[in-house]
Amino acid sequence: MLVASAWEIRAQITINNSILPSVGDVYNYAVDTVSSGITVTASGGNQSWDFSKLARHRTTSVKFVDPASVQGSASFPGANLASAGQGQNSFYMTTTKNLALLGVYNGGNPLFGGANVFDKPAVILRTPMDYQDNYDYTTNTQFAISGAFVPDSLTMGLKVDSIRVKVRQDVSVLVDAWGQVTLATGQYQTLRQKRTTSTALSVEAKVPILGWFDVTQIASGFIGRFLGSGVSVQYVFLSNTSKGEIAAISTDTTGAVTQVSFKDGLIGTRDIEGEAGAIRLMTPIVLDQLSLSNISVPDGIYRVEQWSADGRFLTSSDVFLQKGTESSVPATGVQSGYNIVLVRDRNGAIHWSGRYVRL
Repeated sequence: MLVASAWEIRAQITINNSILPSVGDVYNYAVDTVSSGITVTASGGNQSWDFSKLARHRTTSVKFVDPASVQGSASFPGANLASAGQGQNSFYMTTTKNLALLGVYNGGNPLFGGANVFDKPAVILRTPMDYQDNYDYTTNTQFAISGAFVPDSLTMGLKVDSIRVKVRQDVSVLVDAWGQVTLATGQYQTLRQKRTTSTALSVEAKVPILGWFDVTQIASGFIGRFLGSGVSVQYVFLSNTSKGEIAAISTDTTGAVTQVSFKDGLIGTRDIEGEAGAIRLMTPIVLDQLSLSNISVPDGIYRVEQWSADGRFLTSSDVFLQKGTESSVPATGVQSGYNIVLVRDRNGAIHWSGRYVRL
């Protein structure tokens, strides 16, 4: 007789609009630039990807803000969301289903500074999302560079006033796999997107009196060092229990893995409550215990994790939660301050998250 534990059964998920970013969200990622032992698996379902041993060679962060609060917003009047990065602000238009990128503003870049407004919105994230869904989008941008930044050897020795660069990116997105991702901080049921990006450059030089000349063949190599061109493929893992990317594998033109970025801890990458109001935190911490009242989470054994506001893991306990009853959770060693509670099932899926202050 074949017996299978219910905890081992995994099903394909559908990702809904709860993963779309909103003002106040902060996505924190760590990047492993060596990625030893990481390979890209074939397309298909019910897979397992273990990224729990990845290293943190560097970190990166994306903060979503009100467009009016960052430089460049005047060039994107239709934006209702922006992300602030190092020297670059991106502007978006969100709907109840999709996230569209309108363009970027590079404030401090001497070559490509200013607003790069796409000719039409690029819908970069669509919901609901299921296995084998696919969509495409294209971005076209154009901007000018002072001729002072370009060597004369790249313009056939002609003295030029400025260089005009046109960049076209064709992106093909295919949800090619689904399964479970394991990080050091937990497990996630995910869909994997295969994102193939083809980037093409064209370059024109403006010569006094004579006007514009196409110099793509001799200048695109120089410009491409700053912008990048050719074909790149990235594999992105998304979950319906957490905003942002759970992990992303970047590859080179041969398909070899060049780096893996992954969700850095739990705090700051605002996790989604599996069910609003499913559990109530009854009291502040008293005598090194938390009291949880189960409103609607199915009866069972859950892992209750506690994290500090700055992303440090504090403690975890396996607790049996029963509807309509209260359960005490040990919290020894938790320091004073603002803390986060996560309730996960055996597969790592988050059923509830809450916050409290330890006095």
